[in-house]
Amino acid sequence: MTLDYIRQAIKEANDVYFDYHGKRAGIEFTGENGIFTFIMWFGKGYDFEEKTFPPSKLNDDIIDKVFNEKFFDGKSLVDLIDVVEIDFA
Repeated sequence: MTLDYIRQAIKEANDVYFDYHGKRAGIEFTGENGIFTFIMWFGKGYDFEEKTFPPSKLNDDIIDKVFNEKFFDGKSLVDLIDVVEIDFA
């Protein structure tokens, strides 16, 4: 799977999920009136970390910021793209 494929899936309103280091991870977003908020989370059960990005228009710049954020045990989605299996919902 490629980052371009994931980028397109996000633009089509899909959230991204995967497992890494025995923990579940997700990149989800909500939107209203063309403004979107991305939320990344990573952890096990109720023990998880979360990062929320400021609301913005859905464009490649914000998606790139999300993709490059070193949030998953010091790794970004860019770092993990060939390591994890991505699920969409």
